[in-house]
Amino acid sequence: MLRLRPSSASGHARSAPQPGVVLAAAFVVGVAAEAAAYEWSDVGHWVPDLVVGLVLVTSGVSAFGRRRGTGLLLAAAGFAWSSGTSPPSPCTVTVDRSCTSS
Repeated sequence: MLRLRPSSASGHARSAPQPGVVLAAAFVVGVAAEAAAYEWSDVGHWVPDLVVGLVLVTSGVSAFGRRRGTGLLLAAAGFAWSSGTSPPSPCTVTVDRSCTSS
């Protein structure tokens, strides 16, 4: 069976994102997010978090050639994982939405 590559509106075939560029971007985004959330000396927290995001993006990049939708979803999940890392709040929000400092 002959399979044609999808083309864009201009008639040129779409090129896949460069894996090295995507992985480098994931590394930069992940390290920046971890640096904002944790001290560098707190390796036990930021390294596992960074590794999970990078594994998701790497899986997405490797799956992109065979299953484009799955690859994009995995890569997006990796970037979302990293963007979900945020610095801890200086206060604790209670049920009545008041803020009490720790």
